[in-house]
Amino acid sequence: MANNKIIVFACNWSHNITKDIEQIEETNIIRVMCSGRITTALILKAFELGTDGVLVLGCPDGECHYNFGNKQAKKQFEITKNLANVLGIEPEKIQFESIPKDEEMFTECIKKFANNIKKNG
Repeated sequence: MANNKIIVFACNWSHNITKDIEQIEETNIIRVMCSGRITTALILKAFELGTDGVLVLGCPDGECHYNFGNKQAKKQFEITKNLANVLGIEPEKIQFESIPKDEEMFTECIKKFANNIKKNG
């Protein structure tokens, strides 16, 4: 599939998005105040609207601005991934990654996910 559509939900506090932001073809980056705010319904709605993949980027353990948002996000993400699998959405099309504040991994993580989606269709 040449025109993959990927949604990236990125925690506002996990990385300086404006510093590393790079336009990646067919990728929409949505900044949220906390990855813990991403619900199952929101991710499934993205697939309903035609996205090919959803990547959630959050804070590493112990670095959440809100103390427990990243833990909540990881728990919610596992529920979402299991439900999506039951609905026929391949597990590799949904991913959660923790991005340390002091590392330059933001763009590379998105590119890797986008390439995986492109490769697997």
